[in-house]
Amino acid sequence: MDIRPADGACVASDAAVIVTARAKDAASSTGVTNSASAVDTANVASTLLAERRRSASELPTTIVLDDSLAINPADKLSACPQVVVQARIVSASGGDDLTGRSDAKGAESRRVSVVIAAQSP
Repeated sequence: MDIRPADGACVASDAAVIVTARAKDAASSTGVTNSASAVDTANVASTLLAERRRSASELPTTIVLDDSLAINPADKLSACPQVVVQARIVSASGGDDLTGRSDAKGAESRRVSVVIAAQSP
């Protein structure tokens, strides 16, 4: 996946990029939340499949998420028909996170592009 900040996005020098892939579970309405933001209940993604971290200074970057990076070996990315990929820029000095997300569909090589912008209120 290609990850880049939106044009004009201000990124702190101490920031980290956290990229997660979750299995899409459209039937769920539990309101799954993470430490940065609530995922809207219409597009709830359930099981965390993989996570990668990078320094924001590496942006733009290309990250490959595959079955070898599965958090739980039983939950493989390749077994999911749809995966939600989210990238967040988190600064150690505080402030609002920047976030972007994209859906990856199909079982073959899924390539997505995520543009990280200011989080919606």
